[in-house]
This record gives sequence, structure tokens and C-alpha cells, in this order.
Amino acid sequence: MSQVPVPRAGTGASLRMAGDEAARCIHCGFCLPACPTYQVFGQEKHSPRGRIQLVKAWSDGRIEPDPSLIEALDLCLGCRACETACPVNVHYGVILEGARDELARRRSRRLMQVLQRWVLRHIAAHPGRLGLLARLTARLLHSAAGRLMARAARRPHGWLAAVLPFARALPGGGGNRRGAGARRQPKPPPTSSPAAPVQPVRAALFLGCAQEGLFPDVNAATAKLLAAAGLTVEIPANQGCCGALHRHQGDVEHARFLIRRNLEAFGFLGGNPPDVVVLNAGGCLAWLKEAASLFAPDTPEHTAARQLAARARDISEVLLERGWRPAGAGVDRPLRVVYQPSCHLSHVCGVTEAPLALLRALPGVTVSLPADGGACCGSAGIYNALHPQASAGILARKMQHIAPAGPPPDVIVTSNPGCHLQLLAGVRQAGLAE
Repeated sequence: MSQVPVPRAGTGASLRMAGDEAARCIHCGFCLPACPTYQVFGQEKHSPRGRIQLVKAWSDGRIEPDPSLIEALDLCLGCRACETACPVNVHYGVILEGARDELARRRSRRLMQVLQRWVLRHIAAHPGRLGLLARLTARLLHSAAGRLMARAARRPHGWLAAVLPFARALPGGGGNRRGAGARRQPKPPPTSSPAAPVQPVRAALFLGCAQEGLFPDVNAATAKLLAAAGLTVEIPANQGCCGALHRHQGDVEHARFLIRRNLEAFGFLGGNPPDVVVLNAGGCLAWLKEAASLFAPDTPEHTAARQLAARARDISEVLLERGWRPAGAGVDRPLRVVYQPSCHLSHVCGVTEAPLALLRALPGVTVSLPADGGACCGSAGIYNALHPQASAGILARKMQHIAPAGPPPDVIVTSNPGCHLQLLAGVRQAGLAE
């Protein structure tokens, strides 16, 4: 698994590190078919190979970051499918993060950068505020002002036409707003059977900000499943956002603060850590696997972050290892399920088979991947908010692979809240739901 180093001193250190890794690229082009933006835009600069060469030239001082280079870096999804495809194990994440860190440093005082940093720190990282924003957005879209916006968005290729499907997909309220945090020791659901009794395992559930803020019922269901599998479920009260969004947008300082807070909340700094930390969000899990890079080696935080990375697991892995199987007669009729994997769960964490195996264990269900094998859906953290037109194009291509000519699937399953939101927009965009 690749680690994404974070330089701690020296202007341009991030860019130099990116350039050093870029020099390892052999220009073979194996990454091109794996890259969603190259497939949609068809330009070399929107491929991993093209971006790597641009970053190397910038690092060597042969070019400066002009609008074309900045566009190439900004429009990268960061899905890291190219790392899986690369025959020489180039760590593209190191290249992309290093170049973006340098851009963030240069743009740190610009109004849009300051506003973005404020929103990520003070809204996106707080589940309650994020959920409230989603509900207010839903009300706006159903108001007279929302109807005016819908009429204005009838131009098919405008910015508003691209952003509205994502806004409409935001949950509008209802459900269990308190999520899994409403109880500390969830009881097993009566329709599930635990595995044979084994040594009790303490499992701490990582709630996340987007999952708990937008889809709290997913966290509540996760806690029930863990209890049904015979684990002792704990939900640390002082946990918070993992910091992935902040790290990917170059806000290293706040990402470090958030990780340290979670290390304390989960007992990895001066406490009693659980046997396993369970996540249901691929993006969060991937970041926890790499977050030790935020701290200098031989510090308590670095050691604690490595311990957290070793114990952090996806829900599907934990349930399979515990031998959990659903009880009961299954569904009333056969269901066709398409599993759209989280890119980071697949390409950073290497978790590909466990979600499929878990779904295939459900009686009466047939499971498949999209025709493209599960390429990025275009969510990519806040990509759909920053680049809605590009994201919409990638999503349209994704829906063609999920629901080609013929009957659409009954259910689309994914393993990340951002992907969940994106696919909600996709089913409406493809005319599969109202």
C-alpha cells in the first residue's frame, strides 16, 4: 500500500517529492484505459501519464503552472485506478498530492481557496451542520426559488444544469437523524444470525462526517450488523471527521488536527484502543490507512496512526471473517444488484472481493459489477461540487455501464457516502427514478 508523504519544511518540498516520484514513470500508457477523465475528455493532459509529465516538467523548472496545467491537476479525480494498472508501481497519489499541495500553497490567500477551506473546516467536517445544510437545500429546491432555478437550468450544457442533479440528490430529512451515535451497544436485529461463539472482539464504529450527516441510517445498520456478528460494538463519543477531504484539498494542518483528535477518541493515544475500527466509507478507510504520513517518524502520533491503520477495516471484511450470514427466507423476488465499488476502497485499500462475496451470500440476489468494471463514478470527494460539469459527464458514462440497453438493475450498491450521493443523482439523470 502506498504512503503519501507530507513534507514538513521548505518551500517547494512537496513539488520536489512529486517530481522524484514522477521520474519513475516509464510512459508505457497502461494507465490510460484505467483513467475515467482520459476516457471522457480524450486528451493526454487528462491522463495519468500526461499529468505525470506535466508535474515532472514543473518540478524540473521547465514550465510554470499555467491555466492548462492547473486544469489538468484540478480535473483529476484522484481515484488512483492508475496505481492498480501501473506495471512499475508508480505512486501516483504522491505525485498528485505533492503537486496539489504546492498549488494550494500558492493559492492559499485567494478568495475561493479561503472560502473552500472555511466550508470544509466548519460545515463539511460536522455531521450535524452538513445534514442541516442538506435539508435546507432540499427545501430551497422545492420552493418557488427552486422552481425558478429548474427553469433556468433547461440549457442542457450550463453550469446550473450540471449542478442541480447533485443538489436534488441530497437527503431532505427523515430517517434516523441521530444515526448509530444514538446508542452505544446496538442489539442484533432479529433477522440476522451471529457466527458461532468466539472470543469477544471489541469493534469501534467510525461514523464519519458525510455518512453520519447525510446517511445516518447506514451507520445505524452497520452497528446492528456488527452486533449480529457477535462483536462488542463501541461508538467513541469524541470522534469526528477523518480529514480526508481537507488533506486532498491541501489543508494539511487541519487534516493533522482531525487525525490526532480521532487517535485520542479511539484510544490510540494514551487509551485502550479497540481490537478493530470498522468503517463503511471507502474514502475514510483509505485515508486512515495513509494518515501516519502526516506525522514525523518516531513521534507518538506517528506510532498511533500506524496502529490505527493496522486495525481499520471495511465492514464487509469484518463480517466475512466473522462468518456472518443472513437468516430468513431472503427477498420476495429475485433481485439484480450492481455493485459500484468505492475507488479508494479498491485501489488504495485493496478491498475488492469482500463486498461482492457478502452481497452474493444474500439469498435470491444476483450480483455483478458495472460493464466498465467499476471505474470512478465522478464523485471523488467534493469533485462534483467543484467541477459539476465534468462530474456530470463522468456520471453519464458510468450510468451507461450500470444500466445499458435492457432492464436496469433493481438495486445499485456502493461503499462510500459520496458515491451513494452521486449515484442517487445518476439514477435520476438516467431516468431510472423520479
